[in-house]
This record gives sequence, structure tokens and C-alpha cells, in this order.
Amino acid sequence: MVPSLRSLHALLPALIACSAGGCLELFSSSVPTSDPDPSPPLPCDATAGAGGQGGAAQGGGGSAEADGDAGEGPPACAGAWKGDLQLGTPLHDEITALIIDRDDNLYVTGYERGGFASTNLVPNGNARMVAARFDPSGRQAWKQVWDTPGAESGESLVLHPRSDEGADGKLVVAGRTTGSFPGFANQGSFDLVIAEVSTSGEALTLHQAGNERPQHPRQVVVDPDGAVFVAGYDDIHAPISAVYDFENGTLVRADVDASSDALATTWWRQSTAPDPDLLTSVAVAPGGFHHVYVGGALMGGTGRGAFVQKLARKPDGGVMEDWRRVLSPIAVDAVNAVAMAPDGSLYVTGATFLTLGERTFGQQDVFLARLDPATGATLWIAQYGTSESDWPTSMAFDAQGNVYVAGLTYGAFPGHQHRGGEDMFVLRFDTQHTMIAPPAVWQAGSPEEDHVAGVAVDGCGNVFVAGYTNGHLVPGQPNLGGRDMVLLQVPNFKAWPPEPSTVP
Repeated sequence: MVPSLRSLHALLPALIACSAGGCLELFSSSVPTSDPDPSPPLPCDATAGAGGQGGAAQGGGGSAEADGDAGEGPPACAGAWKGDLQLGTPLHDEITALIIDRDDNLYVTGYERGGFASTNLVPNGNARMVAARFDPSGRQAWKQVWDTPGAESGESLVLHPRSDEGADGKLVVAGRTTGSFPGFANQGSFDLVIAEVSTSGEALTLHQAGNERPQHPRQVVVDPDGAVFVAGYDDIHAPISAVYDFENGTLVRADVDASSDALATTWWRQSTAPDPDLLTSVAVAPGGFHHVYVGGALMGGTGRGAFVQKLARKPDGGVMEDWRRVLSPIAVDAVNAVAMAPDGSLYVTGATFLTLGERTFGQQDVFLARLDPATGATLWIAQYGTSESDWPTSMAFDAQGNVYVAGLTYGAFPGHQHRGGEDMFVLRFDTQHTMIAPPAVWQAGSPEEDHVAGVAVDGCGNVFVAGYTNGHLVPGQPNLGGRDMVLLQVPNFKAWPPEPSTVP
């Protein structure tokens, strides 16, 4: 089975089917709900699962960046991880992104109570967008809900770059809605939503924008000046059961309006390629808007395949291409994550059928590349996989610059067993593209579908993943119905102290 076709439906767009706890009050007065009797909140406590300790790190948008000097020892760890979490409702629930702050608090976004009716646009029903914070032990500190009579889903979140300057830190959450929040009118299908919430859980501002096409944001980042960038695409446009257009990559910039102190769209860049065209990720360097990188996939035509692109500002305030690098010309290959390492290096990860590294391992393999941020030239590229197909979804770094690539697999990595359907995995590489061992690979799963949406590393080297499962993944925590949210610590996968590198 080839996840590039099946998983692009869930992770990017739908290529084949016409196309990838009650710790606080659930609702803020500034965010309306149509449900007077909401489903039970996520629990605050957890049992069972692996133990560990937390440290200090920071990241955003499905990937995490750790702070610290490579030559120093680990920071004092904040406390023990009490156990993995499998959370949900009788309907579908997913975590779609995971980040971690300097104090080892974990933040997630996604949706709960979602439906999966016969449509390529999911979730549907009265799914509602959520964000939550878990302390280093895994206890839920708060949960924020955004809800209309339509369907909502959070897709990415990031800590505002000034969040560590004081107690007024905030998160920026990118999501989508088929409804209308106060002061906005839905433009046709799924609209883009950009919401701000304080790190203590208070809902702040919300901005909604869109057009007749269903928007699907994939990653949000904030530059040092506070400008918000959201990369994604619009899903297949089929308003009357006929396909009017395939996916088109979008990049949106939003800034704070000085007159209202609220976010407003500055510009909206949308692809017009006739073939499916997707932006899956975006990164900004410390230099700000002059250093914006996006990654994705173009399914046909000139320049098709897995690509990375650097954008620069035009004199009129718009954007133009500085360089574009196609890493694989295979139409179903893709770049799934682009991120800046703590030292300013540019990394990308994705999936390929080609031999980009030293060798291939099966069908579609994972690749990890380090690129020159100025030119896009490949400095090195590594490739790894099982005898089946493997699909990375996210990437993170530890304080020493080691790279963690997480995703899903249909096969078995060395020393591991395939549990059935899609299994989760994490691979660990050093800064010279060598697998770090032992261990270099973690794999886990149930007989059902298990999906990693985000990976993060704390300051002590503890690795966390989040996503969903259709099965029974956490011991002692049965499936609650449909897809359940999961938040797991990867056992025995610490990156500190540094270990010798070996080639797998």
C-alpha cells in the first residue's frame, strides 16, 4: 500500500478520492458556542504509559525548536511524565499539531466531536476547534474551544516570538470553519481562521477570511516583527458534486491592525497552476520577512514534484520568488515539513520514490535534507525507510541540533514489528545526517490506523508525539469512539547525553 496516495488525502489534500480536561471552563465569553450542553472536557489526569522527565524547549507549527548551547549540560528537568494520553468523545477527535515551550509545557490544537460524512471535506458535522496546554507531567492545565453551528478544526499553532518576554505570552492558532464567527460572514465553504489565545488559556483575537473555495491551512508561523504567515491550500472545489478545480497552494500574511488591535489579512497569494499544487509548510528565519521558506508538492506540469521555495519582499509589499528547488520530480513525492534549526540551518523532510540519499529501502522512503538558505543548494541529504512505504509528517530539533523526523509507515523498521494499518515512527539524525544509535528509530501502533501529526523535544531530550488513533494505543485507555486524540512520550529515546553515531 502506498501512503503517498492514501495519506496525501489526510495530510495534504485528497488526491485519490478526487484529490492528504475540565481544568478550565470550556468556553470563553468572546467565543460563541451553539451547544448549551457540551461534551465532557478532556481529563486532567492520566494513567499508564511510559515515564520520563521534562526540560526546556520551544517550537511551532508542527515542529519544535529547542533552546540551549550544545556544549552545556541539560537544564533542570521540570518533573516526571505521568503517563501517555488517549482522549476523545464518541465521535472523531484529532490532535493536528504539537509544540513545546521553554518550561516544557506542551500545547496542542485539533478538533473534537467531528463527523466523517460522505465528502472529501472533513471533519464535518459540528466539529469544534480546540487548543489545550499540558504541563510537563501530562496534566491538562486548560482547554480553549472555538465553535459555531458549522464545523471547525485547528490545524497548526505557534508561540508568538515575544511569548517569553513576560506573563502575557500568547499562541497563534490557524484553523478553518464552515460557520461564521461574530463580525464575519463565511465566504462559501471552509474559511481560514487565525485565533490568538494567551498561554494561560484566555481567548484573545480571532480573524476569519476566505473565498468560495474550501481553505485548508497546514502551518502557521510568526516572524520576529509579529507578522503571521499561514501556508496551505484550498481543497478540491466541487460545490455541486462536480470538480471545478483541484488544490491550489496558498500563502497568507496577516498583521495587527493598529486601529483595532486585531489581526487583518495583508495579502493572499494563491497558485493558479492547473494541476494540484500544495503548500504544506512554512518557516521564517530570524531575519524576518526577507527569509520566508515554503515547501510542498506540485502534481504535474513544469517544476512538478517535491519542492522548496524561498520568497522575498517586493517593493510594493508583495512577494516574489527568490529561488525554487525541486528535490524530486515525481508527481506524488512531497516536501512535508520545512524548519529552521536553532543554528539557522534550513532543513526539509518529505517522501520520495527516488534514490536521493545513498540508497532506497522500499517503496516511498523518508528523506531529510539540509539546504543552503541563501541559494537552495543541497548541502546533504539522507534517506531511510522500511520495505513498504513511509510518510513523514513533522520535524523537530533538540538543543544539540539533532533532527527528529516523525510520521507514519506501512512497514517495519529494523528491530520493530508492524502492528497493522498505519504505524507511528520517529527517526533521529545528527547534524551530519547520520542516524543516532541506540536507538535511532521508534515505532508503535495498534491494529488500526495510528497517525503522528507533530513531534517535539524538551530540554532534557525527552521526545513527544501527538496525533490520533482509530484503535487502542495507550494501555488502560480504551478507544472512546472513532478517532481518538493521543499524546505520547517516546520511551527510551532521550538525546542527552550525546551518543556515538552509527550508520544503520
